Amino acid sequence: MALQKDSVGPEVIKWQRFLISKGYSIDSADGIFGSKIDVATRDWQARNGLASDGVVGKNSLAKARAQGLLMTE
Repeated sequence: MALQKDSVGPEVIKWQRFLISKGYSIDSADGIFGSKIDVATRDWQARNGLASDGVVGKNSLAKARAQGLLMTE
């Protein structure tokens, strides 16, 4: 499973809540991976030594899980 711009659903909500828990200013966890989530994801990736591509794939998920994200693959 990979999340990216235009993804929707409960897994996106989990990702949004994770970003909010890390201090990112996101309007709400609405389950829509829009532009604000894309920008926040790229920033989080860059801060964590990951490719800043906006795609929440295997490497991003592994790093996020180590930081407390609870999500299924």
